Amino acid sequence: MGLLWFIIIGAVAGWLAGQFMKGSGFGLLGDIIVGVIGAFLGGYLFRAAGISIGYGLVGSLIVAFIGAVVLLFIVRLFTSIVAGIAALAYGQFTYTKATHEAKVGPFDLSIKEKKTVNVPFWAGIAAIAAGALLFIVPKRT
Repeated sequence: MGLLWFIIIGAVAGWLAGQFMKGSGFGLLGDIIVGVIGAFLGGYLFRAAGISIGYGLVGSLIVAFIGAVVLLFIVRLFTSIVAGIAALAYGQFTYTKATHEAKVGPFDLSIKEKKTVNVPFWAGIAAIAAGALLFIVPKRT
């Protein structure tokens, strides 16, 4: 029964953190994953700081919610910084696009075209700066 409550608290905390950080949840499975990881992270942070919220459903939900918000903040921060570093390191990315498709009887013919997009130097710097600003500028509601 404890595992079921852990999953339920994780789902609620993940959904609440999604609402708080981006205005919507991540779907049931995504909310559970974010909430459960947030519960572990929140528990670690609260123990490290010497803070006790209390036991029970409400205390567990508060710790999981705060941990999930911290998790989403860190993920958002590193996503932007890593994208900026990748843009500076590689300067371009390549993708494949199917341009023509023909069906002739049992045969499917398609042409795949490889496209390359150059990423300007300033875009990499801007992505790194945006990630760094997430530390400084509070979220507006």
